[in-house]
Amino acid sequence: MKSHSKRVLSDDGVLFLVEAFQEEIDSLLSVPTSGNVDANFDEEQIRLLCQQSSLLLNLSSSEPYSELIRQHSQNLIAALVKLLKSLQLWSRNNPDSVFAFRGRLKDVDLNAESSSNPAYGFKRDTIGLIANIICRNRAAQDYLRTSDGLAALLDCAKIDARNPFILQWSIFAIHNALECNEENQQYVAQMKNQGVLQDDELVDRIQKDRQPRKPSEDEL
Repeated sequence: MKSHSKRVLSDDGVLFLVEAFQEEIDSLLSVPTSGNVDANFDEEQIRLLCQQSSLLLNLSSSEPYSELIRQHSQNLIAALVKLLKSLQLWSRNNPDSVFAFRGRLKDVDLNAESSSNPAYGFKRDTIGLIANIICRNRAAQDYLRTSDGLAALLDCAKIDARNPFILQWSIFAIHNALECNEENQQYVAQMKNQGVLQDDELVDRIQKDRQPRKPSEDEL
């Protein structure tokens, strides 16, 4: 269920924030990333992107703004999918990067990580924003599939100590992607049949019900 809040931003103000976020994503992804990926990024730019993604996640979860953002999401969903795929690539190819996956909680000092890692929670918020945008948005659902964004979401559906509750957000996003979209449902089924998607527990959780569930406040 979407939260309800008093409108404090104009439509133009919200769309300005969306456009500014898209521009920051484009700027981040334009930087060459050969070798040590962290050396190519400005830490303050990453922190700014994290703040922007967190703000837009909150706005897209609030009733006064959620529909507005979905209605103007064509460029935003494209930027988010490109960003998510890049985050996955950097995580795999740079095990010492601030973007790198950490599957075990004991591998991370959460207090130190949350304050010192500029990318802490970034991928989770990116997925949360995708989840809200594709909710009852057929064009965005289809784009997610055709751009390989759905495959990237499935790849993110695992515990990552640097992105608390990313598993829950990923499952929520996948639910929204499959809702009333037979092509996306067939896509996931095909991945399972081909052995690309081998996590039976994840498949069971995805298919448990057809009604997407937003993570609870405790999970966020």
